[in-house]
Amino acid sequence: MKKRDFRNTTNDFLKLWNQEFGKDYPLTERLFSERINNSSDIIEEASFAWYLQEELVGILVLKKGSDFDPTVKELAFISLIYVNPKYRNQGIGSMLLAIASAEAKARDLKILVTGCDYDNLFSGVFSKSAHSFFEEQGFILHEKNYNLVTKTYEAFEDKRIKLGETEEEKQAVLDLIDKYFHKRWYQELKYCKPDDLVLAIFDEKIVGFARIATVETGKLPNSLTFYSRYQNLGGLGPLGITPDYQGQGLGKALVQNAVCFLMGRGASDVLVDWTNKISFYQKCGFKETVDEFSVYGKLL
Repeated sequence: MKKRDFRNTTNDFLKLWNQEFGKDYPLTERLFSERINNSSDIIEEASFAWYLQEELVGILVLKKGSDFDPTVKELAFISLIYVNPKYRNQGIGSMLLAIASAEAKARDLKILVTGCDYDNLFSGVFSKSAHSFFEEQGFILHEKNYNLVTKTYEAFEDKRIKLGETEEEKQAVLDLIDKYFHKRWYQELKYCKPDDLVLAIFDEKIVGFARIATVETGKLPNSLTFYSRYQNLGGLGPLGITPDYQGQGLGKALVQNAVCFLMGRGASDVLVDWTNKISFYQKCGFKETVDEFSVYGKLL
């Protein structure tokens, strides 16, 4: 088998992937370009495609933790590992995983994690065969997360909620994230437009936010990973209320208004991604859980 640059094998991979998983987990060239080909976190020595003559046998993409987030500096992320069905059960997946482990160790990275990398294709593992594979390789289940969707909304108005308008408001949201929330969120919202933020106002200051997005958004957020399986998907998230203002109904008001704004922009469905707050979102109208992902990890 010969190694090839994975960036030059996109079409071969997408053809195989979508033949197998395209109904439920479709991937597009746009997604692969934004999340994989253009990622600055790629570990090149452990990111490649294996070919037998002109046939794709397998592909591996390994990422390091993003530099902006010190909490992931010792992590290596298996962003993608895939073996052509024709070549499965021949030890190829195990060989790819061994390469990922060796390259991670060589960089003094401590933990190997499945999915959930910054700019990920998937926030974990979804297929039964992948669950079995990682468990057999000594990986331990760390957490589960879910995607939920709604197709309907009720007219809802709360004077504490408004759509963002100015760069100053956007900067106020970034300041809140920097103080209270995950570093990943800061990166996700840094380049969005002010009117893609729904704001919660209390005591004349911004105390909460929710990001909304459609496929017309520049770079697709995680909430729009599966945009191609919907007529016109709207994405919701991340969402946060500062600790001092939680428990006052602002979170639910943010969600319900965000859905209204997205439906007003023509969304056929609204998806909230990568959450374990099932009960909360169900109370906000997200009755359908459409995806379940499991995050596995292994000490190196």
